[in-house]
Amino acid sequence: MVKKNLTLMIWAVWLLVFIFWSSSSFAVQLNNTRVVVPGATDFGTVVVKNPSSEPFVVQSWIEGPNGEMETPFFVTPPLLRMDAKEEFLLNIMKVAGGLPEDRESYFWLNVLEIPRENENNTNVLMFAVKTRIKVFYRPEGIGYPEAVENYLEWTLSDPNHCILTLNNISAFIINFSAININDELLESSKGFMAMPFSAQSIELPSCSGALRIDATVINDYGALVRLSPVPIR
Repeated sequence: MVKKNLTLMIWAVWLLVFIFWSSSSFAVQLNNTRVVVPGATDFGTVVVKNPSSEPFVVQSWIEGPNGEMETPFFVTPPLLRMDAKEEFLLNIMKVAGGLPEDRESYFWLNVLEIPRENENNTNVLMFAVKTRIKVFYRPEGIGYPEAVENYLEWTLSDPNHCILTLNNISAFIINFSAININDELLESSKGFMAMPFSAQSIELPSCSGALRIDATVINDYGALVRLSPVPIR
């Protein structure tokens, strides 16, 4: 009986959190899911929008792939107040060196939305919501990605253990939205990135018989691009 009551209480709390979040959170929006910083300018931008009727404080910063706080990028303004229905431009600048010039690198742009404190009601649950999108640094000399399927080599490197090897022979980071094997979505492929000039292993749930790979990648503008099917065996 105690366990049942505790379970009901937990569900009630989550329901209240969901209702609050649905009505009050996620107000700040970004106009893209990624930013490409070209080496020719060392500069990129993203539009931040507040479509709600409430003001917010927005804090922005760049992290490395593994959460490193020291990066060669700086965001301006790092802290700003956004009134209702306001839009603002975040500027991302490369201010230091140390990155490879023969291939792309990636980082994370973090945008933290801090709601205004409710002065009339102290018994209100408040959340600071963080949005993250990828920032790609593209050195000037490597050009632009075209015909992405030509950059990728797929092989079943270990049939006994169903290990698929993906070799990216290009200087670009290939960001996948999905990889389907014989029309079955590979769950581990969501958000998978094929890094430049490297081979990465993907474990398949099964690999008997002929395989067909249908992959979808995300381009510079956040659009989904379906690649040509690749038969294996």
